[in-house]
Parts: sequence; structure tokens; C-alpha cells
Amino acid sequence: MDMTFSTARSIGDMRVEPRPACMLCGSEGHVLYESLIDHQYGVPGIWSLRECSNTRCSLVWQDPMITPEDLPLAYKSYYTHAGHDAFGPENIWSRTFSLLDRLMAKLHGLNAERQRFRQGFLDDRPPGSLLDIGCGSGDFAATMRARGWAVRGTDADPDAARDVAHKHGFQVDVGEIHDLAYPSGSIDAITARHVIEHVRDPQRFVRECWRILKPGGRLVLVTPNVASLGHQLYREHWQGLEPPRHLFLYGRNTLEQLASASGIESAEIFSTAQGASYIFRSSERIRAGRYDAAESWPRTLLQYWLWQSREIRSLRNGISECGEELVLLADKPVRTSLHAAGNRIFAPVNPEQQLRRRMTACSA
Repeated sequence: MDMTFSTARSIGDMRVEPRPACMLCGSEGHVLYESLIDHQYGVPGIWSLRECSNTRCSLVWQDPMITPEDLPLAYKSYYTHAGHDAFGPENIWSRTFSLLDRLMAKLHGLNAERQRFRQGFLDDRPPGSLLDIGCGSGDFAATMRARGWAVRGTDADPDAARDVAHKHGFQVDVGEIHDLAYPSGSIDAITARHVIEHVRDPQRFVRECWRILKPGGRLVLVTPNVASLGHQLYREHWQGLEPPRHLFLYGRNTLEQLASASGIESAEIFSTAQGASYIFRSSERIRAGRYDAAESWPRTLLQYWLWQSREIRSLRNGISECGEELVLLADKPVRTSLHAAGNRIFAPVNPEQQLRRRMTACSA
């Protein structure tokens, strides 16, 4: 079975190519899951995921992997294309879930964490220029514009980009970030929330984000956490796998390695449970084989909210890697001036400081 997956040339109507080795450390991977199907959007095919055999790495990736030319076929019925609601139409069940979810968030003190997520983890930054990569529905960027940011979005799909531009009135550029060729050091903040797991060349992606970010600017990445409690509980039914669109899945170590390999020397990486209720709900529906059946939720409601409570308690108790999502925050260093004085590096001094120093030296 392993050999069949590795040497396959097409899956469904998509061409694929073998990816037996880890793109971060070069180690061989072993099959983690096989016979995965797309429960959410019904893309045809049976998919396989590998895990890096290097225990210090443990990156997870799709093998064989969809070719760049055919990757858009995995998104034909995606929510940005067809307005697909993952939980079906609004009804009494979804309204009840939303109400209970808000109550649980209040009970567990998640509201502040969710507020940070809604503000793109830029709540401590003054407004400036913001590029939202993979802007989806455009709702997040529109919210940030209302907070004073000058927003712009990107999307790989021209129809989705056109819909967002029409709905929200801001510019959405179509294409991959490295093809759009933004000027170096031109953007104050870049957000890519649930994007990097879809990217075939993550190092190139992160390097390009870092290049166009202004000194002093912030890069924000959010991605499913392969080390989460939800993955441990649901395994091949975990929502975060999302075959065939999720090409790479990261833990804290692998995200740190990716950042370092992409030229980022320092980054804050942590996991969060802010979206755990959605991921547990989706995972349970995948496990039950009734993804769109609203009536499937009452039977398991208590169970997965108990798991959410367990995850939140674990995070509060210092088990920092169990949250359903990983967040990377990287602030680009501000350039300093180099002065010929041995090996010392001096930051620029303003003229008023220089005048005071000269006056002190003269009076000595």
C-alpha cells in the first residue's frame, strides 16, 4: 500500500508526484494515515499522509502530493468558491450550538483569546498597512479596516477575489505571494491565517512574506496544530487533516524550524484553544460519517465540550502544545546603523542627543 501511494501518478482527476522525504530535514517519512477521503467538500480520491521519522522534526505532509498545476481542482467546491457552509443552513441546532459555545467561552475565560484572534494578534500594534494573504471571505480584513488599518488581500481564485472586492470594497490581488512581487519592506503587518498548510513551498512563502514586511512590522501565521489534543483523540478523523487541501501539518518544533530556515531569527510560537469547539465539532461529524447532519450533534455535545474543557485546563497548567491551532508572531528587526568602532553596533542617535553629548564633553 505504501508503495502504491508513493508511485501513484494521479488520484481522482488530479495529477500527483511522490514526496517521500521531509522538506525540512530531509529524513524519510513513514505512512501516518492512508485511505483518507475529503469529508467536507467531497473532492474525489483517496489520500495518504506521511510523518517525518526524525523525532526532533515530526513534520506531516501529503504523499504523493498534488502537482501545482492541478492543485486548484481541490478547491472547486471550497467555501470561497461556492459559499459552502460547513454545518449546513442556519437552523435551531446551529443557533443552539453558537449560544452554548459563547457561554462555554465565557465560563472558561476564552473571550480575551478569541478577541486577540479576531484582531489578528495585532491588538498591541498601531494601525498601518495590512496584507491578508488568502483573505477568504474578506470579513477579517474588513474588520481590521474598521479598526483603522489600510487593508489589502490576496487569493488564488479570481472569482473569490472579485466577490470579496465587490462585497467589501478593498483590493484583492490574485496569485501566489511570490508572483505578486510586492516591494521589499513595504507592509506593516502580514497575516496568513490557515494558509500555510495549503502551500506547496512553505519556505519560499515565508521568505517572501519576510522580504516585503517593513522593519518593525509583524508577520502572523495561524495553522492547525498536529500535536493538539484533538488530533490525539480523533486521529484520522481530526478536522485539521482536511485532505487533500492541507499539504503540510506542523507542530511547534517544525514551525520553529520553518521560520529559522526562512530567515526569521526570533519568533513567538504558541498554541491556542480559541477555535477548539469548531474543530471538535467538525471532527466528531467526520468520525460519525455525518458531516452535514445537524441532528448528529446532540449525541456528542457533552463529550466534545468536555474535551474542550480538558484542553483549556491543560494549556492553563503549562502543557503549552495541546491547543488546536498554532500561532507564530514574528516582529522584523528594525535596521541599525553600523559605525566603524571595533565590532560594536550603534543605533542611530538623534541630533538633540548628539548636541548634549558634545556639550558635556566640552565642559569636562
